[in-house]
Amino acid sequence: MLMSVAVRKLLVITFSLFVLVVVGCHMWSRYVFELDRPIERAVANLRTSSAIARWWRCKDTGRPLLTASRSEWLFQYSWEGGMGPGDVTLVLSSKGNATVRSMRHGQDASKEMPLELSKAEIAELGSVIDDSGLLCQSTRPRDGYTVMDLGRYAFQVKVDGSTHELVVDSCRTIPDTRALSEVFAVLKKHKGLPEEIDWGPYATVSVPGSCAR
Repeated sequence: MLMSVAVRKLLVITFSLFVLVVVGCHMWSRYVFELDRPIERAVANLRTSSAIARWWRCKDTGRPLLTASRSEWLFQYSWEGGMGPGDVTLVLSSKGNATVRSMRHGQDASKEMPLELSKAEIAELGSVIDDSGLLCQSTRPRDGYTVMDLGRYAFQVKVDGSTHELVVDSCRTIPDTRALSEVFAVLKKHKGLPEEIDWGPYATVSVPGSCAR
């Protein structure tokens, strides 16, 4: 009798564990399904934005390093043509002088604002451009989708007689867009930057299909 009670208890415990495993697997599968896109994004970021991915992308490019350059370099950013407040351009020199030009939609004249960045701010900007591998990237067509109402983002660096330009728009993008966010995070530390530097699209929509070539 004692053995049969012990066996029944063991069977109950085993069955309970089995139920917990089945329910747990089901809940986990639902959790993963619900977080499918964030997980995909996390995996994509690891593949494109990790230190290893950036090292691999840069190892054979021969890209210029701004922190090692002894000559003046220029950084230019612009956003235009999107469903947003207006168009904006930032031109910045490694000497510290910068200009932000902007024009709201519906206005006839642009506004120009001169700025001055410190040596420390310029050094930090050069470091983040180097460390993020921004100049190792190249513009490429979007694969199987377009982004409506995005406008055109352009980033250009001139250094040591060479020019490197990247474009992100409805039809084109770059492998590691997080690098751009890192560069912007450093730029926005400068308290004198006008609010126009944040201009961008009010909203965008991704749709299947590629741009006509």
